[in-house]
Amino acid sequence: MSWTRDQKLAYIRERLGLAGPLTYTIVPVVGINGTLGTSLESIWYGSNLTTYPADTGATVEWISSAAGDDGSPLGLGMGTARVEYLDTRFIKRGGSTVLNGIGAVAAGITNLRRTIRTYGIEPWGTNGIASGNVDLRDTGTATIYERIVAGQRSSASARYTVPRVLNADGVRIHDCRSFFFDWWVDVNATNTAFIIFCHSRDFTGIVGNPTTMPMVAAHGRLAAQKAGDLKFELIDPLELTVGQDVELRGASAAGAIPCMGGFEVWEVVLPDTVLA
Repeated sequence: MSWTRDQKLAYIRERLGLAGPLTYTIVPVVGINGTLGTSLESIWYGSNLTTYPADTGATVEWISSAAGDDGSPLGLGMGTARVEYLDTRFIKRGGSTVLNGIGAVAAGITNLRRTIRTYGIEPWGTNGIASGNVDLRDTGTATIYERIVAGQRSSASARYTVPRVLNADGVRIHDCRSFFFDWWVDVNATNTAFIIFCHSRDFTGIVGNPTTMPMVAAHGRLAAQKAGDLKFELIDPLELTVGQDVELRGASAAGAIPCMGGFEVWEVVLPDTVLA
């Protein structure tokens, strides 16, 4: 079937048992892998499988492969970078940092559990475009969690984690429930396979951190015998709870091919709240 907007809303209302207005956001998720290889890789600028931060949260820093990515006036590269992320309780947060070119600079974040996206900000005298690869990485292990490649303004990672949202009073938090209906890829080679992975999680309590469970499900598989812009719809949509990850991965028999892919997530804020 082809899911229309009204059908998606009706499905969500039925699943959640909500008759009143829904507080929701349609979240577009787009990833690019410029050199998709013959082994399974995540669809992001890192061109390998995603490594997720530890459940206890990561301390992160920024670094570029080009000296021009700094906060100096009249710089030609990215002067300030910002990350939107989820903390150890999956609450949405954000932080900006003035870059220091090829010198690592602390992001001032010690509880990063998942990244949402990273992008450049344009302070006076810079153009906001990365001169080199601008990486958000683990301070201790140097594991790269997000990358903005040279010539771009933002990261492009086809992965998503269901968040919690901090209430306007700064005290309460709202859980989200997210729904995943379809996905798409644009690839210029045949014999390329894509798959949707979902991480399952088990809760130890409403307020406590979820306990990580192994990757258990692969939803939707394609062996693309033709190139082009291809779309795939799930007969049984995914219903995702707080802390669950979903991402697009792929591999190509041709090796080192560029591809793009993504999906949209319907992120619903639940009416119930718990104390932060």
